[in-house]
Amino acid sequence: MKTAKEILDSLHPIERAIVLREFNRQKDALCDNCPHNGRANADPTKSTARPGIAEAADPGFQAAAAEAALSSPLKILWVDDDKIVHSIARNLLDTPDLDLHQAMSGYEALDLLARNKYDLLITDLGMPGMTGWQLTAKIKGKYPNMQIAILTGLSYDITPQVMEQHGILYCLRKPMTKDDAADLFEQVRANL
Repeated sequence: MKTAKEILDSLHPIERAIVLREFNRQKDALCDNCPHNGRANADPTKSTARPGIAEAADPGFQAAAAEAALSSPLKILWVDDDKIVHSIARNLLDTPDLDLHQAMSGYEALDLLARNKYDLLITDLGMPGMTGWQLTAKIKGKYPNMQIAILTGLSYDITPQVMEQHGILYCLRKPMTKDDAADLFEQVRANL
């Protein structure tokens, strides 16, 4: 079995950062329940299913934490009124590290957002009923930490100032390629 250091050393720097962040999150959760940390919420008489601090320091536990962090799929909500674009998106993003949900309108997207947590929203701009611009405005009001990418076939340039004004982090041109998608998801994971 590889040690945690060997596993971490073999990872891409962005993957390593994700794993370490997840490990620290789990370690902090363990410390919240540790009866020796002086925190008021700790109850030494209650058993917990979580491993103790000694187990958290174990290389086997660290390897499992690293694997869990890497296997956590990126949850994406793709909003477009074009069924062909949805089909292309499903083919483009059909990988185990991505969990793709799709909406045909801004209204459907808002309904899904109310019931699910997403890491990234990708939206078309030109949609009937509620445009991508209107959708991003509503999302930034309710979900200020949501990472948003716009996907557009429009010929004019969308300036960084306009993107910042609407809370948009990424701008992609149609048709999106696998390389475009890989670059986008790498940036999104780095910003989680």
